[in-house]
Formats: sequence, C-alpha cells, structure tokens
Amino acid sequence: MNIAIIVGAGKGKRMNSKVSKILLSLAEKPVICRTIEKFENCAEIDSIILVVNRDNLKEIERLVEYNCYEKVIKIVEGGEKRQDSVYNAIKEGNHARPDDIILIHNAANPLVAEETIKEVIKAAKEFGAAVAAVKAKDTIKEADDGNFVNRTLEREKIWCMQTPQAMKYGLAVRAFIKAYNDNFYGTDDVSLVERLGHKVKIIESNADNIKLTTKEDMGFANSLFSRERVGLGQDSHRFSRKEKRLILGGVLIENSINNIGIMIEAKKPRLERYEEKIKESIANMVGIDKERVGLTATSGEELTDFGKGLGIQVFAIASVVKNG
Repeated sequence: MNIAIIVGAGKGKRMNSKVSKILLSLAEKPVICRTIEKFENCAEIDSIILVVNRDNLKEIERLVEYNCYEKVIKIVEGGEKRQDSVYNAIKEGNHARPDDIILIHNAANPLVAEETIKEVIKAAKEFGAAVAAVKAKDTIKEADDGNFVNRTLEREKIWCMQTPQAMKYGLAVRAFIKAYNDNFYGTDDVSLVERLGHKVKIIESNADNIKLTTKEDMGFANSLFSRERVGLGQDSHRFSRKEKRLILGGVLIENSINNIGIMIEAKKPRLERYEEKIKESIANMVGIDKERVGLTATSGEELTDFGKGLGIQVFAIASVVKNG
C-alpha cells in the first residue's frame, strides 16, 4: 500500500495574501485541489491523508466532497510545526503495515510530475527511504559566524530537497518517535531517517516541481497551465474486402503531449479485451504514462454504418503543452 500525506497546515506568510495560499486559484482551481489531483490520478497511490490548518478545515472538507476525491480517507488538523503536522498524519495511518510506503508532499507543490511520484515510490520500496530533489545550479559556499567564506562546497554533490519524500511506514514511525524523544526538529522529513543511520536515495525531480511561496511563483505556475492547448480530430474508414492490419493511435505531434482521449465506434471487431493494450501502445508511441490515455469503445447499436459493422470511426482528443 502507498499512502500520500499532503501537508498544507502552514500559514504561507510570504505569499502576502489574506487567503491561505493553498486556497488561491491556480488555473481556476484551488492550489490544494491541483495537488490532490496529482495523487488522486496516480495509479500507484492507494490512499491520501490531508493535513490542514484548523482555520481551513471546513473549506478543505467541502472541496474534497465537492470534487469527489475517492482516495482521500482522512483530513487531519495540523500541529504547531510542520514536523508535528506530518506526525499527526503518520499516527492516523496506523492501518499501514511496516513495509507500506508513505509519501510526504507539500500541498503547495502542485506541479510535481507523475513520473517523479512513481520513481520516489520505487526507490523507497528498494532502499527504505527516498526523496525528490534537483541538482544545485549555483556555487554553494559555507560561511563562518562572521559571514566570511569558510569553504566552497562541491556543487556536483549538492542537491536541493523537494517533495515527495517517501519512507517505509515502520521506518517513519521509528524516525519520528526518536526525533520527539530527542526534542529534534529537522528541516525536512528524511533528515529524521538519516538520524537513524539509514541511507536515503535521491531521485532527480522534474524541474517544474517548485513550492509556491511568492506571488511570482503563482504567476509561473499559472503560465504553465496557460500553455496547455486542446485539439480534436475525427477520422472514418470503410473496411477493406482484403484482410488488412488495423492500426489505431499512430500519432505525431511536435509539442509535448499531456493527455490523450480516444472514442471508437464499431460493431466489429469487439475491442474490449484489447483496450489496455491499445492504451499502452499509444502511451509508448508518444512518450507518456498509460494512465494519461483514456479509451472508450462503443458498438454504435446499429444507428450508423459503423454501428452496423461496415466500418470503424475514431474520435481523438489531445491536450498538449507548448515546448519552450
């Protein structure tokens, strides 16, 4: 079982907004909804626990009910500090087994890629703990108490930590209990695991996976969503009298494909047992996850030539994101 803990209990003061930043609109949806949907739509995630500020509790409950998020099993009130909030959620996940994976993710990181989520889960299963991160781009220097350079660190070995951060449930419980017994507060979740002497695997994150902290960050995130475009296509073919291979989903689009939806109308052949193979084939051709390909097939009930078995009709819709 893989459980996502989405943490949004902070005040978000740097956003300089009267509204909590996780409730700010991002492409016509609250930020927290954009984040929840990343995990709701990820096949690797089994359940979601939300951790929110008491002041936002009722509104978050309303959003979860309104959007029918099926994987959200609990909404937990946050603690005094972020680490307290995460621990509240871990205790609510006591139905988990020791080797189940928990992913801790900031509600203010709605741009995480599904592939990043999957890779972090995979690494946590293999190594016990894993974290998404990006390589440092700038030269990093360590200073002394007087703000004089003490030494220059090797940039090639420096990573900037992000979320999700994942660990096996049993390991997480031990790490958080020890931290509280020692009155230790870490700057991120996996640092508690490191204190047990356990290694943490770094997974390179998608570059857009930033934490929304300022209004400039919100502008950047909205610009990414505004680059999305949708195209609709339709094609029809009569069956040949000669036996011929039937190929569906050959696609060439110069932009980056985000999602593809396909509707097929045909009385014959019956396609139900081929649907998953077709989705997987299309996903491989265009380089996206299979979960981003939707496919429905209808017999047409003899209302058209396609429904009478004389041919096949396909509608395809694709959302694409402009490169650059």
